[in-house]
Amino acid sequence: MVQVESTGCNSISFGSGFVTRRGFVVTNAHVVAGGDTVLVNKGRATNEASVVLFDPALDLAVLSVPGLEAPPLSWVGEPADRDTTGATLGFPGGGRRLITKP
Repeated sequence: MVQVESTGCNSISFGSGFVTRRGFVVTNAHVVAGGDTVLVNKGRATNEASVVLFDPALDLAVLSVPGLEAPPLSWVGEPADRDTTGATLGFPGGGRRLITKP
């Protein structure tokens, strides 16, 4: 998981994202909407990003992040079964990473 930071329109917005393949991050469209500068933070490293797909109807954005050193998430072939344990990850208020497990 990475933190996405977008600056523009006299404000800064933060959100979470995940690496889908080397150099590409998926995040929410509302995180980068109106942003002039988009950064992706992974640990202590910060990389500039550019929006390559923006769909406000799905609230989805894909970022190109050259030089990002983060492994992509693995994908599964089938949906999870009901009652499968999961976790929620994010950066509430742009702060430290929070992981919530049931």
